[in-house]
Amino acid sequence: METTSNCPLCSYPIDPTDISVKCNHCGNVNEHHNVMFQCGFCQTDLEKVVCPNCHKEFTGMLLLGSYTYKLKGIEPFNIPPVDNNDAALFLRKITGEEEFEFRWDKKPKSMMIYELIYSPSGKSYAKGMLLTVSIDLWEHLLGSGEFSTLEGYLKKYVIGSISIEYDNSSPINVNAQPLQL
Repeated sequence: METTSNCPLCSYPIDPTDISVKCNHCGNVNEHHNVMFQCGFCQTDLEKVVCPNCHKEFTGMLLLGSYTYKLKGIEPFNIPPVDNNDAALFLRKITGEEEFEFRWDKKPKSMMIYELIYSPSGKSYAKGMLLTVSIDLWEHLLGSGEFSTLEGYLKKYVIGSISIEYDNSSPINVNAQPLQL
């Protein structure tokens, strides 16, 4: 049985039963691994897999399963220069039932909209970043002083990019991709 999946970062096809994974616990390299992602030497869970194409690490379990989310489960907020009124008008058309696929080992909880064009009679779109924290927690974290610049918070809590677009004659299109800053 062939079980090919794609790297969540570059979409390169990977067979999870035919990869090499180094165990961080015992240091041994597991060749032609099984889909349970346990070290064949010490039985420790193997958390990270390296893509043979882009050479970036990701959780091996992302090669298995479905990662479909609905917009109603993602809290939206906007940042300047996005106008609050335009954002409210744009989001009013969204029912929340719109689905998107996002393959990553952390669940997106909110989206920070940083670019938005709203047109009542034409094409409207929004671009944003997916975060692992709620809006309330994000605001609390920004005030905590953990990092001296916004870049530190973005690197720690941003896990993806998202785009939403629609016009009066077509359905709402949502696309999301993992993003490592």
